[in-house]
Amino acid sequence: MNQTENANTPNTPAHLWVIGVLSLFWNGFGSFNYMMTHLRNEAYLEGIPQEQLDFVWNSPAWVTAGWAMAVWSGLFASILLLLRKGFATQVFLVSLVCAVVINVYNYAFGGALDVMGGPSELGISVMIIVFAILLWMYSRAMGRCNVLR
Repeated sequence: MNQTENANTPNTPAHLWVIGVLSLFWNGFGSFNYMMTHLRNEAYLEGIPQEQLDFVWNSPAWVTAGWAMAVWSGLFASILLLLRKGFATQVFLVSLVCAVVINVYNYAFGGALDVMGGPSELGISVMIIVFAILLWMYSRAMGRCNVLR
């Protein structure tokens, strides 16, 4: 980096580290959940009704792929955010779009509301989408402030 680039690059605000680490844990948990569910880890899945597991395991392949894209791109975007890479914004957007598409399908067409435990599960899905929107907006704002390169 030359002197001019260094002078035009703002210091990393403390909130980026806080939000970046929190998003890493959040998206890391989503990735861990995906992995444990698809590896059918008995200890992890203990207590989840068989009907819900069957719903997940019998989802169309594109829904499973969308879930994978949502969680793994979210985790990758969190790492990019911590590395202050501008590409984090686009990767957060991929995660968001995938989360919206699979949840709209699951609840509007797939019968998730009947199988997954009712409104509380829908609330969790809405919360996931809201967090994805907020992370995308935050990374976009950090890009506009030239914090991300």
